[in-house]
Amino acid sequence: MEPEEVANVIWTAATDETTRLRYISCDGAAVLSNRYLAEQDEAFVSGLHQQFGLQPQTTGEVSK
Repeated sequence: MEPEEVANVIWTAATDETTRLRYISCDGAAVLSNRYLAEQDEAFVSGLHQQFGLQPQTTGEVSK
């Protein structure tokens, strides 16, 4: 996606007078957003950990 296209999405988000919270700026973001909406939070976060090779943290644990 070109910088101008991203800038247009940001401008729209900043000046939109609706209560909309999410604005999709590229196809990858659309796929990720759709996956997030389709999965429970734990499954989504687990998938991100797996995708990026991250170790999941236990609840309440703080990264250092």
